[in-house]
Amino acid sequence: MTPQTVPVPVPGDTTIGVLHYESLVRFRDLLRNYGVEPGSFQTGSYSTPSRNLFFKITAQLGLNSSLAVSHNYGHGNDGREIGERDVGLYGLSSSGSQYPETINATRLSWTTAFGARFTNQMTLARVDDRRTCIPSSDLPAVTLVDNDSPDPFAGTVLNAGTPENCLGLETGHTLWELTDNFGMAAGNHRLTFGTHAERIHLVEDVLDVPRGVWTFGSLDSLAAGTPASYARDFPAAGDSRVAFQVNQIGVYAQDQWAPTPHLTVTAGLRLDVPTVPTPPTWSLQAWNGLGISTSETPSGNALWSPRLGMNYDPSGRGITVLRGGVGFFAGPPAYVWYRNVYGTTGIRSLRINCEGDVVPAFTLDPKMQPTKCVQPTPLASPLAYFDPDFRFPRSLKVALGVDRALPWGVVGTVDVLYTRLVNSVEMVDVNLRGPVGTSAGEGGRVLYGTIDESTGRATPSRVTDALGRVAQLRNGSGDRSYSVTAQLERHFSGGTEVSAAYTYTDARDRMGMVADRGSDLIRSTPVDGTLEERNVRTSIWERPRKITFVGTTDLPFGLRLGVTYIGMSGQPYTYVLQGDPNADGLLPRDAVSNDVVYVPKDGGDITLADPTTFAALDEFIRKAPCLQHQRARLRQLDSDRHPWAIATTAQLSKRFRLADRRTLEITADLFNMLNFVNGDWGVVRQTFGDIGNAVPLLQLVGYDTPHSRGVYELVEGVIRRDIDVEASRWRLQLAATVFF
Repeated sequence: MTPQTVPVPVPGDTTIGVLHYESLVRFRDLLRNYGVEPGSFQTGSYSTPSRNLFFKITAQLGLNSSLAVSHNYGHGNDGREIGERDVGLYGLSSSGSQYPETINATRLSWTTAFGARFTNQMTLARVDDRRTCIPSSDLPAVTLVDNDSPDPFAGTVLNAGTPENCLGLETGHTLWELTDNFGMAAGNHRLTFGTHAERIHLVEDVLDVPRGVWTFGSLDSLAAGTPASYARDFPAAGDSRVAFQVNQIGVYAQDQWAPTPHLTVTAGLRLDVPTVPTPPTWSLQAWNGLGISTSETPSGNALWSPRLGMNYDPSGRGITVLRGGVGFFAGPPAYVWYRNVYGTTGIRSLRINCEGDVVPAFTLDPKMQPTKCVQPTPLASPLAYFDPDFRFPRSLKVALGVDRALPWGVVGTVDVLYTRLVNSVEMVDVNLRGPVGTSAGEGGRVLYGTIDESTGRATPSRVTDALGRVAQLRNGSGDRSYSVTAQLERHFSGGTEVSAAYTYTDARDRMGMVADRGSDLIRSTPVDGTLEERNVRTSIWERPRKITFVGTTDLPFGLRLGVTYIGMSGQPYTYVLQGDPNADGLLPRDAVSNDVVYVPKDGGDITLADPTTFAALDEFIRKAPCLQHQRARLRQLDSDRHPWAIATTAQLSKRFRLADRRTLEITADLFNMLNFVNGDWGVVRQTFGDIGNAVPLLQLVGYDTPHSRGVYELVEGVIRRDIDVEASRWRLQLAATVFF
């Protein structure tokens, strides 16, 4: 790909969004005053060079036996030489990173038949994935929210120094898989007996901020050298990487029975048993404080998955075909969640969090970064552990479908799918005492501690003060979804094919689980209900309506053109607060929380630090229908939605015959075709927010005890339906493929 150059930012340049140019210059120069080069903001580039090599060899081993061996090598770099830059976010080049990754995937497949009744297919595969994050500098991270900017949309985040989770250590995983399927024909039965075994070895770095991160609330505080907070992670003993292994063995049997020529019934049963041979480190603190063992694993917790399906053709001519099935389906969770358990037992990594008066003296010297707060603060790390009864995710699925041949060569299809999770994945802090009260003045928000009246700083009520957050990885239930899809398809003479489909989806869950780190997992889904029993609400993954159109046709000179249109409902999001209004201790005072906003009915229904700002808040609420319709109550989770999203693609391809039966295919893909045709089309709009599409609207700065509610300030810079510049641009991709 061609490297993209970021234009020199000048006053009024739209490439830096709402960022005030003078603030950028001052931020850079202030850091230089501390004796370091924080990097440039005037020019920069990022690129993702990639190399891929694939080969496959197939050999015929006798009349009914074949062996195939393939290997795929890939190497790429998904890093940014410059820091991350977006609307409301600007990183100097010192906050950039390189992310080289190399993948080697090898596959061996042996297929054989024994006589007329027996077949066997065995597949052995190995995937090795190695990646490294290489920071652009060895400086500690500096994060500043530019609230002093004279720009009317103040609140831009400025970054410099080493980004999170980037220490230059190699991580990755190695996966081995073995699958064997033995088939046997017996009359009108087709029996299959099989096994699937896998072993995955993972290596992950557990340090989030290995070189420390200083946070400032304004440019003036940076000039004075008075940070609002400082945090740093330390390897507790030697290497900060954790290595762990997960094995899984599955056996299954299936009978495909055709009692009549028009009906086929399939019944099967599968058993999966995961094992975790190396337990996480045992924590004495967790045992003494809470009586829990951090070395428990879900090893040996079996998963049974019975299934039944049918296919019925009443006429036997394919005019109408009925399909259906019901069964349980299981699969492994994201193993990065296991990393949280193995890496946060208080043994591998430790952290200091310094806020307010205990923040140490500010320095940017990489060799002089503090290792303690001003006052003695015990080194601690959030703990995580498995519920001993934890099982891999498993869901019940019911599917029904019908295919119908319609007049004029049209084929119509209707599919209905219902899914209910039996073993979903959740995380909960077990070191929080149950609700200790409510903020009656803001919709009865459940409280898990106390909030300081003058500062808004929260103090959670802990079961034991010797530990901070203790996250339990456990199973939940109640998540469900259903979808209905209708499709029409027709094939014309001359190579033209057209299909159109409409899908309606309703999906509800308790936790979206959109992140990978333990802290982010708990806060990725704002609290609707209580932390112990969240309400089942609209899933962040739900797209209620989706329209798909695909058309392909042959053109003169051997060209083939394909056009795709996908339009769907926007992703849900939730207006939340900065601070910790439920006092669960999850985040520092100025960070985006997991707490939904209370929508006031009038100026007397909320306590603002500056009452004159209610007019601006009220105007914002009136312009957001989902807020306007929920006055005098806590905001319901994910009840706001980004605008309708459209993706259009055009592909033009042509094949050329080469010597020795080889073929060369040249393809040109045009992404966001509508924007290419007209610059005002294909524009993507969003309400920008934080992790999990949580958009901060108010910040907690105190507590109004007489009215039993928080004291809030407006968060600057919240822009509804703002243009996502990167996603709105058209892109052209050229590719050449040789077929042997």
